[in-house]
Amino acid sequence: MKALATAKEIIDAVSAAEGSDQNRLAARAVVCSGKVYVGDLGAKQRSNFTIMGPAVNETFRLEKMPDVYGLPLL
Repeated sequence: MKALATAKEIIDAVSAAEGSDQNRLAARAVVCSGKVYVGDLGAKQRSNFTIMGPAVNETFRLEKMPDVYGLPLL
């Protein structure tokens, strides 16, 4: 519930931002839950902070859906 409320607050704040009609900002969000692995991976010389897991893959596939359905939050 907190993730949805936060996403809605962000979308509302961006929508309320001042700007001309041509430079109007818009935000869309996808909230997905599940197990993920987060952390630094790699060697000391080349470390990369990353996130992976089934929920990450599902979110990646869902992130185009708000445009398809014309929704700001999914």
